[in-house]
Amino acid sequence: MGIRRKSRELVIQTIYALNYSEVDPHLLHLDYINKYREILDDLTYDNEIEAESNIYKYAEGTLKKMIPKFDELDACIDKHLGDYKLEKMGLMDLIIMRLAVYEMLFDATPAPVMINEAVEMAKKFCAEKSPSLINAILDNIRINEM
Repeated sequence: MGIRRKSRELVIQTIYALNYSEVDPHLLHLDYINKYREILDDLTYDNEIEAESNIYKYAEGTLKKMIPKFDELDACIDKHLGDYKLEKMGLMDLIIMRLAVYEMLFDATPAPVMINEAVEMAKKFCAEKSPSLINAILDNIRINEM
């Protein structure tokens, strides 16, 4: 598994865990910024990944820049859902799409690469129908936003 794929998996696992940590709803993103390193450190320790590794550095850098953009990312995703509602979406589906949209719009990762990565992560972490849903939504964003 490549460095970026493993880093992306750490990012989505960290954000997933953040959703179950105690946070002040009024300071949600600030609390996430303050807590993500602890969760990332636990995940990297469990996976025997060194804090000095490129995997850790890429995941940490992505989380630091991505978390403050959650509202913007969610708005972009919501705009392209059609009849589907953001609130009805599975949490892991949403997290994977946030990461994909972040990388496509703010990190200059080519859309086809990120869509493929998102679909592969959905196959690993989400329900059976999630990869096709994620593919369709991200492709719609690629067509209309890029």
